[in-house]
Amino acid sequence: MSSTGTRRRLQSWIPPSFAWTTAPDVFCIEVPLGDPDIVEFISTGTREVTVCGTRKIALLAAAAIGKEALSGQLEEAVWAPAKLKPTDSRINAGTKVVAHCHAVFLLPDCKTLSVVVGRSKPVAPDAWISA
Repeated sequence: MSSTGTRRRLQSWIPPSFAWTTAPDVFCIEVPLGDPDIVEFISTGTREVTVCGTRKIALLAAAAIGKEALSGQLEEAVWAPAKLKPTDSRINAGTKVVAHCHAVFLLPDCKTLSVVVGRSKPVAPDAWISA
């Protein structure tokens, strides 16, 4: 908010483009704006999640990390078939699963990010940040 009490309009130097997808492994999570892992996830485009034992252990790890944090939500997503759980093989302790960043949007509350995550790489990633 500015000093006059009016709200500033959100502006981006990256023009958004939207498309519908039928990819079964693409999903959204909401994370706090100040999440320490989000900048690395956006810049690298990937995050490796190591499966830690069983689904119960993953839920406990997510609770310890923080269920609202990116890391905690990805720990849980590894066990969901519609999210990051590999469909072609069993997951055992130590298996590494890669989460791909498809998009990130600032929500109107200006405190939360909506992160679009997928098990596979985006089909046509935009080159919106130069190498």
